Amino acid sequence: MSNVITAPNRDTHLRTKNRFYQCGWLDAERGDKEQVITPTTAHESDYKAGYYESMSNLFTLEGQSQNEEDINNSD
Repeated sequence: MSNVITAPNRDTHLRTKNRFYQCGWLDAERGDKEQVITPTTAHESDYKAGYYESMSNLFTLEGQSQNEEDINNSD
């Protein structure tokens, strides 16, 4: 995932994905435990992709937010 998904475009992004990916994304967003440990089907792989892309997106957003705070505090 190369683009950061922000709140305004989150729903649009998720609507382009299947339900399994969406469930993974939302579980990660809520801080729920991952439901699939070792995927054995395409659906489980989609769930894991959604879960990890959501986590990555959240970390990126937090990092960008922290970086903006650092820049603002350096003035």
